[in-house]
This record gives sequence, structure tokens and C-alpha cells, in this order.
Amino acid sequence: MRKVERVCLIGPDAWAAGASARMERQDAACARAGFQPVRVDLGAGRKDAERSDLTARILYTEALAEIRSCDVVVANFTPLRGSTCDASTAFLVGFAAALGKPVYGYLTVADEDDAEERDRVAVNFGVALGDDEVWRDQDGHEIEDFGLPVPALVWAEARRIFIVVADEPWRDITGLELCLEAVQAYADWT
Repeated sequence: MRKVERVCLIGPDAWAAGASARMERQDAACARAGFQPVRVDLGAGRKDAERSDLTARILYTEALAEIRSCDVVVANFTPLRGSTCDASTAFLVGFAAALGKPVYGYLTVADEDDAEERDRVAVNFGVALGDDEVWRDQDGHEIEDFGLPVPALVWAEARRIFIVVADEPWRDITGLELCLEAVQAYADWT
């Protein structure tokens, strides 16, 4: 059995409306599952005077240290702005992968039709199937379309990604709970 104690929760949760109540529920779910939740500080809630390039570099350094200190990473891929997971989440998943850390993820949507990334791009930007049978956005840019919920390389790294349909995606923590169950199974199996 592999010892899993520290689970790093990454994603845009701190930036979303109602963040502190949601994060308290997430931390409680981690504790119930027997894990210590670790969060990466990406600067949410800071006053303008506290935002600078130096602060950004410090947050970057601290975020990488937190990922290094954890046994497993659980990523929230729910889009906060736009049609896909936020860039910081994707970056941190890649960093965790480079360290050999197991990554689990979830995406919570309000409608099953929003489960695939291409469909979310269609809602946000408009898409059309070209004569070349390639999906493109309104500016003619090709859409990465593998029928996946997140970009292919992010999807391929995650050991498991759960798609959850919920009336209020930013209040629901079912995806996290499913990931924690999978982490428990991973710890028992390895």
C-alpha cells in the first residue's frame, strides 16, 4: 500500500463566487477521506496594491513547492472563464506529471451537453464544420476535437477524470469526492 497523506487541490476554486464556503466543504471532504488538503495560492482575493510581478513570482515558487510536497494532485477542470480548464490548472497538472505525481481530475457542468470541450467552445465562441471536415471557431481556428472534456494532453495525464452534471456546478463537490474515492483505491492498490 502506498502512503497518501497530502492531496494538493488545484483549480480555479479560489477565484469563483462563494469560494470560501466551497473550499471549506472541500477541505472537510478531504479530512473525511483521511487526507490533508493542500492548496496552491494563486493570489485570489489580494488587493490591487498586493499584486505585482514580484508577488506573482513568489506565488509561482510557492505553488511548485506545494505540488512537490504532496503525494497526489486533484485538479478541478471546471471552466471558470471560457470553455476549458484555466491555464494555471493545466500548467500545474503538467508540472505534477513531470514529477511523477498521480493526477486525478473532475469537471462539473450544468448540462450533459457541456461535457465535451468542443461543445463548450460552440456555446462560447461558435463553431462550424468546414468543408475539410474539421471543426473551427468563428475566427477559423481549428478546434481540438477528440471528444474529450479537457485538452487531450491534460486528459491523457489524469489517471481518472470524472464528469459531474449538477444544477449549480460551482457549489457541487461531487467531482472532488469521486476523485478522493479513486485516490483511496489507488493508495490501497499500490
